[in-house]
Order: sequence, then structure tokens, then C-alpha cells
Amino acid sequence: MERITNEQLEQMLEAGEGRQVVLFTSPTCGTCQLAKRMLAPIEKLYAGASFLEVDINTAPVRARQLEIQSVPCLIVFESGEERERLYKMQSGSYLLEQLHPYLKKDLTEKKEDSYAGPSVSTQRNVERR
Repeated sequence: MERITNEQLEQMLEAGEGRQVVLFTSPTCGTCQLAKRMLAPIEKLYAGASFLEVDINTAPVRARQLEIQSVPCLIVFESGEERERLYKMQSGSYLLEQLHPYLKKDLTEKKEDSYAGPSVSTQRNVERR
């Protein structure tokens, strides 16, 4: 997960391109550290999306504008618009379930193409029978 500055966050939201999963954190927040660990495998699964971290202490104006009530706060942006907001980080599987509808297009090619159907040799064996 890439840590970005307030300026980078502003540029990202203004550009409004693609999907970003932004985790708003604070350095003294233990739950934030846990949330980052839960997001690590999800980040690998959805390699087409950007997973970013913003310290709310370095982005207080944007945190107020986004009305972030507590940390960790996970927001999914698509084309610069907020699509989902999560405060509850109860498990990795819960996060996966909540994020999948927004990120399914960003699955890694390896995962999408893991089953391409029967191989040519298998098809020939079936045809011979």
C-alpha cells in the first residue's frame, strides 16, 4: 500500500481516473495497522486498482471535507467520486466481500485467466471417445 501526501490525494481526486481504495489512518492507531495487514492480500488480488494510505494528520482539511469520523476509514473512489465507505474492519474476508463489487474489474489477469477451459489435447481425447 502506497502512502501518499495530501497534495497527491488532491491530484488523484481532481484527475478522477480509475479506481482507488484509500485508507485514512493515524500513526498512533493500532486498528489502522491491523486494517493495513488485512488489506495486503486484497491489494494483490485486485492489482488493477490503486491501494493508497493517507495520514489524516497531514490532510486535515480533506479529512474534514470528506467528513471522516474516525480512523481507520476506507473509501473507494471511482473516477474521483466516492463509491463506498467503511469504518468496520472486522476481518479480511469481510473487507473482500465489501470491496469486490467495486473492484471485480481489477482482478489480476492471472486470477481471471486461471481457468481457460479444457486444453486442446483434452478436447481431442473427448472427441475420440
